[in-house]
Amino acid sequence: MKHGNKKQLVLRQSLFQELLADIDLSDMHPPEENKTKELVLFEEPAKPKKNVLPFIKTLHEQLAGCAEHPKGVRWDASGTSIEIYDMTLFNREFLGRYYKHTNIPSFVRQLNIYHFEKVRPPQRTEHLLFRNPHFRRDETGEQHLIERKRQRTNNLIPHQEPEQLNQQMFLIQQKQNAIYRDLKAVLETQQELHAELRTVREQQKRQSDILEGLLRFVPQRKKKL
Repeated sequence: MKHGNKKQLVLRQSLFQELLADIDLSDMHPPEENKTKELVLFEEPAKPKKNVLPFIKTLHEQLAGCAEHPKGVRWDASGTSIEIYDMTLFNREFLGRYYKHTNIPSFVRQLNIYHFEKVRPPQRTEHLLFRNPHFRRDETGEQHLIERKRQRTNNLIPHQEPEQLNQQMFLIQQKQNAIYRDLKAVLETQQELHAELRTVREQQKRQSDILEGLLRFVPQRKKKL
C-alpha cells in the first residue's frame, strides 16, 4: 500500500513539472488596478477655482451689451475705463433698466466699493471715467483679483476723502447744469409762444379794423346813391 502511494506521488510531481514547462511566465503582467493606483499617486493637485464677484461679472456683461444698444455708458477707446458720456440716457436706459434707480452718486459709491477710481478724461468734456486695473474690456482673467472694500466696524460717520467729495460736487454740478439747460429751453419756448400770440393778436386787430372800416363805408355809399 505504501509502495502504491509513493508511485502516485512521483506521478503527480512529474505532471506538475510538465504543466509548469508549458506556461510562459514572460507574458504575465501586473493587474491594471495597480498601474492605475501608481498613476494616481503622480497626479498634480487640482487648482482652486477663481471666483469673480457677481457685481463685477454682471457689470462686464452689461457693458458688452451697450456696444449694440447705447445706454449712455461704454468702454473708453483704450478698453480700460468705464466712460459715462450721456447722463440722461445713462439714468434712463442703464441705471433704470439694470439697477431700478436713477441715482448716479449711488452707482459711483458702488464703484468705489470695488476700488474703481475716477480718472480725468483725455479731453475737456463732461464725461465721467472710472478705472480698475483688473477690469478691462478684452481681458477677464484678472477679475477675480477685484475685492470689496472692508466695512468699518465703528458706528461713526466714515471720513470722506477729498477725491470723493470732489466727485459728489461734480455730480451735483452736472445735475444743476442739466436743470439749468432744461429751464432755459422752457423759457425760450415760452418766449416764442408769446411772440406768436402777439403776432396773432396784431393780425386779428388789423382784420377787425379793416372789417370795421368796411362796415362804415357801406352805409355811406348807400346814402350817396
